[in-house]
Amino acid sequence: GGGGGTQIFESSGGKGGGGWKVVDGSFLLVWAMTVTHAATDLKVAPHKRMGDGSMDVVLIRDGATRAQITYLFLQLEHGTHVNAPYVEYYKVSELIWEPNGSSGIICIDGELSAAGPETQDRLPKMHLGKELPMSYEKMHIKIQKGLLPTFVP
Repeated sequence: GGGGGTQIFESSGGKGGGGWKVVDGSFLLVWAMTVTHAATDLKVAPHKRMGDGSMDVVLIRDGATRAQITYLFLQLEHGTHVNAPYVEYYKVSELIWEPNGSSGIICIDGELSAAGPETQDRLPKMHLGKELPMSYEKMHIKIQKGLLPTFVP
């Protein structure tokens, strides 16, 4: 499971009109995107616009069934997963994420970057005993103006 204690600073164009908002709970997935696609067939952030100075954050709440999650991943190709009732979508300029407990993983660009203490012994064999590049703790991510993310399918 993912973490709780997520704080987001919504961009002025977001639902809240700007300012910090705390989104508590248990999440299966917290996905922060600076581009629309995580892969050619994964349109994670369908409302993302290049150069808009924001990240699009997709939260999938814990409690969705396996069937719902399977269907959600099928919808990722077209970006329609954001309409599911257990998915939340935010346009933000900053994100503070804090783990809720000691189990979970953090992946950056698809690479395992950190794992909670309770998760480390359950990682795939290729990761067992290896030192990961990050610690599983509070993280503050902020969009820097003037940087241009690119995506080449």
